[in-house]
Amino acid sequence: MRGGMLGLGVILPFAATCLIMWRASVFSKFWFWTFLYAREYGSVIGVRDGLQILWSMVPEITGPSAFLWLIAGVGLSAIVWNRQTRAHGLFLGSFLFFSFLAVCPGFYFRGHYFILMLPAVSLLAGAAVAAAIEEVRERSNAAALQFLPVLIFAGAFVYPLIEQSDFLFEMDPLTANRSLYAPNPFPEALKIADYLKAHSAPNSRIAILGSEPEIYFYAQRHSATGYIYVYPLMEVQKYASTMQQEMISQIEAAQPEFIVVVDLQLSWMASPGSDPTILNWSRKYLAENYELDGIADILPETVYRWGADAQAYKPTSAYTVRVYKRRVR
Repeated sequence: MRGGMLGLGVILPFAATCLIMWRASVFSKFWFWTFLYAREYGSVIGVRDGLQILWSMVPEITGPSAFLWLIAGVGLSAIVWNRQTRAHGLFLGSFLFFSFLAVCPGFYFRGHYFILMLPAVSLLAGAAVAAAIEEVRERSNAAALQFLPVLIFAGAFVYPLIEQSDFLFEMDPLTANRSLYAPNPFPEALKIADYLKAHSAPNSRIAILGSEPEIYFYAQRHSATGYIYVYPLMEVQKYASTMQQEMISQIEAAQPEFIVVVDLQLSWMASPGSDPTILNWSRKYLAENYELDGIADILPETVYRWGADAQAYKPTSAYTVRVYKRRVR
């Protein structure tokens, strides 16, 4: 009975979602992105390459918090040597295991994916401290020694705060952003969006050739295409070329007032096997229909130029974001 109720609880939300998508006449798109493309996305990287990526990510994942991860490892081992922890071993072990599985789809192992593991790691760290206190209490009469596991944990907890004190307590938001994401144009997106908002009507459409969808939200302008980022179009998968053609046709049909071109590899993630069609098309389409109206030259201190100044400006860095305005016919 309980299993049946659980199964019903799984099926009903999915069925309701399918019904809503069908009523909205977007069921085919929903099915494509949720299942067909998702299957391709999840099979680009093989197990062997995925394990290499995982191993290379270990220093970034643990970082200054490596001691806390080690303490969590002690908590996992306590399932074997501590009676009280063993009583919760099935929950702790399965929680960690399924949390790790949640990180694995596609074998991309990007750093922020591991946030999903932090609740399980935290519980194991707590289990380690509790088990260590119990072991010390059973093996020694010295009350002071019972605080030793707590002190070790406190040291492991405080160390990352000290190690990252510049980032956490001293850097301004722009400097902190650059230290993490340079040269991604996250700060530049704000000023570019302000410019677009000030120079277009609220109902204007814009397009972004790149993967900076935040500009749409900052500018409060709708996209001329359903593709608000371009990573899938550059992947070596069977739908990439079709996606490119669809994005091209949507932009040509909408004739957006502005097109933002992000000239950063990080915003495209193209590989030697990527289809270059949309890149070749964009150069020709922009040359025939648009003129340069703004540029953000991402230096140590970004230089912005607008209008005629942008057309005369010569970028000095390899990272730029350009704003093109449709020519008046």
